[in-house]
This record gives sequence, C-alpha cells and structure tokens, in this order.
Amino acid sequence: MVFFEADYKNVKAEYNTPEKKDAVLKAFQDETGIVLSVLPTIERDAINKIISGDNCSEQTLKVLHEEVIFKNMSEEEKVSKLVKYIRKIGAVDGELIIIDPYIFPKNNDDDYEKLIVNTIQAAKLSKLTIVTSKTNTNTTLQENVKKQVSCDITIKYSDDFHDRFWISRDTAKGFIVGTSLNGIGKKICIIKLLTDETDESDINEIIKMVDAIPDK
Repeated sequence: MVFFEADYKNVKAEYNTPEKKDAVLKAFQDETGIVLSVLPTIERDAINKIISGDNCSEQTLKVLHEEVIFKNMSEEEKVSKLVKYIRKIGAVDGELIIIDPYIFPKNNDDDYEKLIVNTIQAAKLSKLTIVTSKTNTNTTLQENVKKQVSCDITIKYSDDFHDRFWISRDTAKGFIVGTSLNGIGKKICIIKLLTDETDESDINEIIKMVDAIPDK
C-alpha cells in the first residue's frame, strides 16, 4: 500500500475540479510514466488505524513523502513550500547545500532574484553552499543575491550532478526537486524527501563530493 502525500493549499482554482485534476494527473503520467493517486495529507494516527486492519501491516505500508508542485504559484507560496521542506530536513538556522545547475540562469527577471533572496532569508540559514554549472551561471545575478542576504554563501562549480539536491549538512537529510529553482511554478514537478531509498551514508557521500570541489 502506498500513500502519496499531497498539499491542496497550493492547487489553484484552475485544477480544482475532478475533470481538471484528472487531466493534470494524466499529463504527469504521460510525461513520467508514474501513476499518481492524490489524497489529502494523511496524519500518522489515520495511518495507524489503517495498518491495524487485517489486510495491512507496517511491512506492506510505505508512505511516500512527496508532493506535486503545480503551476502558477505565487512567490509567497513558492517560498513557503521550500522553507517547509528546508525545515523538514533540519536546515533552518543551519547549513544548507543546494545542488542545482540552473539556479543562476542567464535569463531571469527581478521576481526570480527576489525568490532566491526571500527563500534564503526565510530559512534563516547560517551558511549556504551552492553547487551549480559554470557555463549556465549569470554572475551578475549571483553577486546581487550574495549582497542581499545575511548568511555566508559559497559558490562551487561542477557538471557532475544532474538532479537538484537540497541537503542539510547538520543532519545529513535532504530532498530533491524535479526542476531547477527557476522552474518552480512554471511546470508541474515533484518535491520529495530523501528517506527510504537514500540513506544517511549516501547523503554523506554527496556532502564529501561537494567538499572536494574547490571554491570558485
């Protein structure tokens, strides 16, 4: 049995009918091959009631800590969503590593610059390490962000990573996002905690790889 955790607060009115919701889920299935059944967020007490039944047990139950991020989110909603996951991995007030090859895109607008700054500030980070692609980096945007935030930011360049990882150095926990930061709210994507299939040793290995990259 699989529970898929979904947050309806960020689903816009344009998706808020059964027909439109089904169309979105079908489009996601066509693009990814993954079949989704979306349910409201399930609390642990409700799960415990379900697994106490005759046909379910802890061995057959799996909770996927994933959410679908829909299109047309406001900046406030984007920041809230990201900080929610930063808090889940224990990085608020701590050290965060973001691995994203397109976090400083060459084509951007003022709203995107504000999104980066507001997310960093809302998370109250003490330190941020960003690993990105040098060929895709807008250095002006990069410097503008660094001037507007209170935490120390270290930039590293590498083309060895494809997925977008957000990792807490303090807890060795993390999450992945199905698009770069500049793509959130533009296309439907997944945000997912690294839990069952990625253990602490794997995340620590990623942290070691990041540490081995020289600063820019």
